Amino acid sequence: MTWRGAARTVLATGWLALLLPLQTGATCGGVSYETGGEGGGCQSAALIAAAVVGGLAVAVTAGVLAYRYFAAIKTITDLSVGLSTHLPTPGGAGGRQAADGRVEITAHDDSYSISHAASGSGVIATLDGDGELMLMMARNEGSPISGRQMFDRVMEHFGGRVEVIRGYWVYGDNLAAFSAAMRDGGTLREAARGTWTGRQAARHGFTRVKVPIADEGVNGYTKVSALFRRERG
Repeated sequence: MTWRGAARTVLATGWLALLLPLQTGATCGGVSYETGGEGGGCQSAALIAAAVVGGLAVAVTAGVLAYRYFAAIKTITDLSVGLSTHLPTPGGAGGRQAADGRVEITAHDDSYSISHAASGSGVIATLDGDGELMLMMARNEGSPISGRQMFDRVMEHFGGRVEVIRGYWVYGDNLAAFSAAMRDGGTLREAARGTWTGRQAARHGFTRVKVPIADEGVNGYTKVSALFRRERG
């Protein structure tokens, strides 16, 4: 069961516990839920139950958001480490590439990578159980494959399993483009759509945008997270 399913189950159970007595005519403090009474015992009980369910809903929602936030941070960190390890500095030692500079592709059910060590270029992408795709990409001079081609190969590999593409930017061209668009008066969604990742996502039909994180500093934005989804059919 995914985190979304667990949250729905908890909330549905809580509301059922509150509403079931109202539908069955159960009694509370000797007063029927259906008929009420002067003592107001059932009204108080219902309010208490509603408060409990409401508090539970807030707690579950906060827990889910916190989990997703820190999970995203960890995934980005892992991808960054993986990218720096998988793609050595051009001309440097190490890496998994042959000396002739061939492109190496590693494909698994939940991950996909392209590496060209001769130029220090490539991409590492992961897909979680909820269909959220995250990727880190680097393209330098001398790369035999473009960024657009790398993005397309990632999307081709995961296919219809991709539900959302997450961009998480703390440096680089995406963050710079986002900051520039905001300085020009754009909205958060417009700024995210105008980034390189936003344009690539749009080519694959992911045009619905949400920006849950947009931290602004003195010289522009310092951290942005954007989610790209397909339009509802």
